[in-house]
Amino acid sequence: MSSPKKWRIVYLDGESMSSLENRIVSEFKRIYAANNEPERMALFSHYTHPGVALSITPQSVPFCASLPFFDRWEESGDTREYGNVRWHAGDKRIQ
Repeated sequence: MSSPKKWRIVYLDGESMSSLENRIVSEFKRIYAANNEPERMALFSHYTHPGVALSITPQSVPFCASLPFFDRWEESGDTREYGNVRWHAGDKRIQ
């Protein structure tokens, strides 16, 4: 059973990484707007070697089941502590 207080993170790598990252960011933005921009809902990226990871806040989880590969998103602590973080979309107050 997943925790409602945990962030979620997915690691992307390979040739299709950029394409998949763009799909996820676009879908997240669509979901965010369609749900009247919920407070503290946000998407971040983290540059890792050799790929990238994307993470969402705990408040995002109930809205994001339709994100590509959501079943592969792992629970995590606050991913903003990982360094090399870029805010992509959502609530700008938590950039």
